Amino acid sequence: MTLAQKTAELELALKKQGGLITRCSELENDVDDVKKKLEKAEERNSYYEERHGLIEAVVYQKKLEADIRRRDRDMKQLTRKLGIEIERRVTLTKWVRDKSGFDPDFDEEEVSAALACEENGLKNENSELIRQVEQLEADRLKMLAQLREKAIEIGDKGVRFLGMDSEQIDQVIEFASNLRQ
Repeated sequence: MTLAQKTAELELALKKQGGLITRCSELENDVDDVKKKLEKAEERNSYYEERHGLIEAVVYQKKLEADIRRRDRDMKQLTRKLGIEIERRVTLTKWVRDKSGFDPDFDEEEVSAALACEENGLKNENSELIRQVEQLEADRLKMLAQLREKAIEIGDKGVRFLGMDSEQIDQVIEFASNLRQ
């Protein structure tokens, strides 16, 4: 190796060393910046802890945990109530199946059809009863009219033929009114 080569190698090593020294000083500046940021973050944390306090945070956390336990307890109670209601409905469904004569493996369409048939039967029976009530009401009104006519007729005849006075005619009218009720 010649002197020129060794000098070139030495200059190259010096340039590398200069670059490393520059990089090292940059990293030291970065470390100082990070230390300053860490100090500021610690100051903010201590300020927050002083202002808001960890005690309040712990109390709030315990409150939230108590709320979670309460909701879990409520969910268990509701689940238990739901289970009881499901059992009741299953029992009721089995009873309805037994009483209705359906086989245990009936489908919803069959039940819907049976309920619709029953509903139609009840509607028809209801309309027939309404018609009968209307007919009876019409008959009642007709009989009341006849009763009024007879009361007047009896009143006229009572005075003329039977010798009834007005008080007795009032009693007949009262009797007719009681019949209306």
